[in-house]
Amino acid sequence: MNIEKYKQTLTLSSSTIDHNLKEFLTDMPNYIRQNSVYKKFKAKEVLFEKSEEYKYVYYIISGSFVVVNEFESGRIYEPVILYSDDFIGVVEAIVKKQEIISTIIANEQSEVLGFRKDDFIKWIGENHNITKIVLNSISISFTKNMVESGEQIILNTRYLLLSHLIQQSVMKDDIFLLDESREKTSIRTGINIRTLYRHIKELKQKGLVDTRGRKVFFNDSQRQNIFDLMTELRNK
Repeated sequence: MNIEKYKQTLTLSSSTIDHNLKEFLTDMPNYIRQNSVYKKFKAKEVLFEKSEEYKYVYYIISGSFVVVNEFESGRIYEPVILYSDDFIGVVEAIVKKQEIISTIIANEQSEVLGFRKDDFIKWIGENHNITKIVLNSISISFTKNMVESGEQIILNTRYLLLSHLIQQSVMKDDIFLLDESREKTSIRTGINIRTLYRHIKELKQKGLVDTRGRKVFFNDSQRQNIFDLMTELRNK
């Protein structure tokens, strides 16, 4: 769907539409509008793969996306979450990087507006108000994720495992599945292997996950209970 058809589905005076989105849709120059796109993503659908060359940057209308940072050691630091009103790919475009630095995956059903990166950078240079919106969004997102990342470092290993299960499981036939060896999970999360086995056993006893061999899997209801437990651990 192009952006004009998307605009037709909205009432710009509606109080439910984000203020920044209204400004985008009303102030957008023709050269941006003509090459912009509207997209929907399902949960677990990949928007960008790490090191992928990209042509578009995105503005999140609704939903959320997970930023997965994997380093040469193979360890994954997670989760960084981008929410509605956040931008994807803009930082890379501003510093003229030709590849996306992290894998970006939809965390739930989500909607985005896409802008050709060169056009978007030109627009930022021409429109002070859009520049302010972009910089404010990046600053808020950076600060929020820095705080959350710091919290995660000091949270216990149960939280790290739960986070890994949520972010790395793949949906198959309405079931979320993590299919990797315990050794690999241990390396990726930094959790001692004995502690990892104990935590998975505890999660199974609580009915939060099921296991078959090395596979760990859970349904949508269990997934919500995992989120609830993460919130409980964070608030302790």
